[in-house]
Amino acid sequence: GALRWTFHTIPHPGEAGHETWESGVRLTGAGNVWSTITADLARGLVFLPVSTPSPDYFGGDRLGDDLYTDSVVALDAATGARRWHFQTVHHDTWDLDLACPPVLCTVRHEGKEIDAAVQVSKTGFVYVLDLQQPTLNGSEF
Repeated sequence: GALRWTFHTIPHPGEAGHETWESGVRLTGAGNVWSTITADLARGLVFLPVSTPSPDYFGGDRLGDDLYTDSVVALDAATGARRWHFQTVHHDTWDLDLACPPVLCTVRHEGKEIDAAVQVSKTGFVYVLDLQQPTLNGSEF
């Protein structure tokens, strides 16, 4: 099939999030998705578990928050538009990226059923992201 859209995990100039990379974007590589992408057919979303930007163990050439890397990024499957993201590590220099895809499930909390994306990280944290009413990184979807 033909290419329908592209999402830059390291935003290009003029793209949302580029301003969070204070310097050195042109010297940075990776920020890729080397694990599996999760699809939510009911919501029309795909979830990207984005890796650490390279070089993994030196951040001197990529000052800033390195937005979208070390993040779960939810994109509209039809357009590639970012719906929301949740960054687990800001400016990672220890290769603590997301090594596995998020798992979609329903959890019961205080008597309510909640659709969630569950993301495990290399830091040992398990993030349970509410898909019904999230506000993640200041962006609602």
